[in-house]
Amino acid sequence: MKKEWSEAPWKARNRRRAVSSLARRVLHNKKIREARAPEPETSRPIDAARHRPPVRFDAPELLSLTDYPNQCISFFCELYSFSKRRDVFVDLSRVKKITPDAIALLVSVVIGIGRRHKLRIFGNYPDAQHVTEMIRVSGFDQYLKSSGLPSHNTHGAIVKKDFVLDSRRAEPKFAKQLIDFAAKDDGDITRLRPAYENLLECMGNTHQHASAVEGAESWWASVFQDSSRSCDCFTFVDMGVGIFDSIELGLRLKLYKLVGVGRQQIMRMLLAGKIPSSTGLGYRGKGLPSISDSMRDKHAVSRLVIITNDVYVDVGTDRFDLLPRHLKGLLLYWEVPYGNWRTNQNGQS
Repeated sequence: MKKEWSEAPWKARNRRRAVSSLARRVLHNKKIREARAPEPETSRPIDAARHRPPVRFDAPELLSLTDYPNQCISFFCELYSFSKRRDVFVDLSRVKKITPDAIALLVSVVIGIGRRHKLRIFGNYPDAQHVTEMIRVSGFDQYLKSSGLPSHNTHGAIVKKDFVLDSRRAEPKFAKQLIDFAAKDDGDITRLRPAYENLLECMGNTHQHASAVEGAESWWASVFQDSSRSCDCFTFVDMGVGIFDSIELGLRLKLYKLVGVGRQQIMRMLLAGKIPSSTGLGYRGKGLPSISDSMRDKHAVSRLVIITNDVYVDVGTDRFDLLPRHLKGLLLYWEVPYGNWRTNQNGQS
């Protein structure tokens, strides 16, 4: 028997229903799209939460941890500890003096907070042209974008490596990169041998001051050719927790604190090699004493400054101070004078 829906009148009816149903669906979807579409910019009220101005950090006039630690420690500490989901503006306009250590630390801190919190970070250069030029030729623009033309007269180089918690090896290729840069004009690699050894010590001991999260920290190293003072300036920045918060020294430092030994005295003991490694291994715990010897005994380094947590040390002037703020991590800075280091050694020994 022939089905009714196969006859012509029923086919026409079904076709009309299908067309009507399709039209209703199209109209329904159109209304949904119109309801979800954003309002025109001219009529939509401003969302204050989405249009908040960036958080501003004003750098001090003297931006140098090695020379003026008390004047600029707060700037670096507040910048490093920033954790809000807000854009950041770093204002360097008032800076009248900056040193290589501050440039290396500024790069490491800005890159660090941007990576951790996914923030947009921007800023400006100092109004003082000579300070801006020093920043531009230091290798700063290699990591932070600039609207100005790149400097062709480079006097500095900066290298970076993300730190892996299980790593125990130094990175000779990075140390060699900085040494080769420092020696590119005079070709005197010999005078830079202690600086190379110091870099290897720093890189090899980074894991001692790391956080408990693998891959969470980085170290940075830089060199700056300071022709005005006839020396090469090396900076090493360890973005871990610092010496006094390190796991390796934690228990013993607590014991020292109980018996009334202050942090300045603990640093003296560390530099003198009087606090051995907790591992019991003879080759461990030699980093800081070895670096200190490069100045005190070998006279290959003309200046050595160490800043970790709230302690500032200038080895050459025997200055051991407590800082007003706690700087996370470790910064080492040393200077290698131009000329043969053996001559300096023989002349002062």
